[in-house]
Amino acid sequence: SRSSFSDGDEMRNLTEDESDTEEIAVKSPKKVSKKSVVTRTITACVMICAYLVMLRAGHFYCILAGACTQVELYRELVNVRYVPAKERSMPWFRSLQWGWFWMAMLWVYGEALHSFCLEKKELRGFTAITEHFDSVVFIMYCVLFVFSVLSMRKSMVRFQISQYMWSLVIILLVVVQCKFFASYTLKGLFWFFFPMATVVMNDVSAYFCGITMGRK
Repeated sequence: SRSSFSDGDEMRNLTEDESDTEEIAVKSPKKVSKKSVVTRTITACVMICAYLVMLRAGHFYCILAGACTQVELYRELVNVRYVPAKERSMPWFRSLQWGWFWMAMLWVYGEALHSFCLEKKELRGFTAITEHFDSVVFIMYCVLFVFSVLSMRKSMVRFQISQYMWSLVIILLVVVQCKFFASYTLKGLFWFFFPMATVVMNDVSAYFCGITMGRK
């Protein structure tokens, strides 16, 4: 009986020691390796060089970089809801999603693109097309609205409306709020450089402050 009691005490002590070790392992912060800091620093330097080259290239390429970023950001965010829509076989879901996006992009960048073509002699031939962007946007809106209503199914109206609202909110955040991005960039690269540099400095400062003081 004594041996059984002693064995039980030993097992209990071992269990308590293991739990204490697990708690310490959980609570102890994971140290940031020097390799990670070096890798991030090198990547930052490469991106800064690419950013300066883009600024040197001119207004058009800065606006193009912003538009490409919007496309990628929209694709990443709408993919969050793609799997549930695919599982329910939601009709025309992907086509309507991107249709609304490109309609919003054309509305946002149409006026700035028309002004850009007017200022460049070699692009003035395109003004015959760019001056009708407002009409094209209106026609696209009507067509997309009709097809969105026709795609509704009685068994999943609530789900479809929630999906459309998700896409609409993303378009408002990613596209519509950049309405004056292109026009202000054409007025001066400072209006492209300053907000971008502010975001970059905020992210970089947050990272280095986090690894030095955030784990204390």
